[in-house]
Amino acid sequence: MTTVIILTRRELSGFFQTLSGYTIIASVMLIIGMSFLAVILAVNGQAIDSPITEALYSTPFFWLIVLLAAPAITMRTYAHERSAGTYETLMTAPVTSWQVVIAKFLGAWLFFIVVWLPFIGYMFILRPFFGDTSLLDYQVVLSSLLGIALLGALYTAIGCFASSLTRSQMLAAMISFALGMTFFLQSFVTFQLPASGNIWAEIFAYTSLFHHLEDFVRGVVDSRHIVFYVTWSALFLYLTWQTVEARRWL
Repeated sequence: MTTVIILTRRELSGFFQTLSGYTIIASVMLIIGMSFLAVILAVNGQAIDSPITEALYSTPFFWLIVLLAAPAITMRTYAHERSAGTYETLMTAPVTSWQVVIAKFLGAWLFFIVVWLPFIGYMFILRPFFGDTSLLDYQVVLSSLLGIALLGALYTAIGCFASSLTRSQMLAAMISFALGMTFFLQSFVTFQLPASGNIWAEIFAYTSLFHHLEDFVRGVVDSRHIVFYVTWSALFLYLTWQTVEARRWL
């Protein structure tokens, strides 16, 4: 456990020792601000009967952050180590492949959560301007952050897997974006299929990112959605471990 903590701290601190980490934070803050602006302009003083987090989740800016931020964060996890020549040193240290995989994932995932922290600030800056404060209820905000964190875990795991396949950071980002976009686009398939009585409709409904996130942004925490994100994240971490373990003995 101590080894994992040390490696996680090393991975996380790397984002704050380079300009790229602050660039990602600034870019995400800008896009989150644009999301809030889009919602405010859409509402334009009209009454709404759903939490403001649900309106934000419906904007294209929200998904733009997820689709672009995760590849930008994770592309350096393994590819940078290989291109810099430090990967071999790390793998010959007294650490296991699983410790490296978990630590790199945790470092990237924690940074993903950090870049979303301004989301909380924006929410409570807007709170006094809403007549109905239940639209920005603390429980809804926290459940939304939990959903974002779980979604980020999935995309971070995908990004780590993509980065473990190559020494090129740009190629790693492209692979990660392609895999993440596949998950995103297949979520639309469920809208084109019959609501019931179709096995494919049930499969695509279960794998739909929209289906698993919409309860969180409404303030509902369902264990089925947590299991979905944890399972898929674990699968991609397992694939990452397989790749790292295979390359370790080459």
